[in-house]
Amino acid sequence: MNRITADGDTIMIQASTTITTYLLDAVESIDNQFERGYAENHPELVVAFMKAATMDEIGVVIAQQLREGLTEVAEAIQGLK
Repeated sequence: MNRITADGDTIMIQASTTITTYLLDAVESIDNQFERGYAENHPELVVAFMKAATMDEIGVVIAQQLREGLTEVAEAIQGLK
């Protein structure tokens, strides 16, 4: 199972790196889709890209934690039988 084991300081450092990666990926992706400089002239697209990437990551983390928790509950119930 995937378990979040990082402490708060590590998560904050990783968050900054992740946000920077999303920003660079957004600019590159938008410029590749349209033309060089398009992202700079359309910051709303950069924001939308970053929000979508963030929501995707949040969804994955929540799903992993739910799966782990539900697995533990199922194992506990099976142990009662």
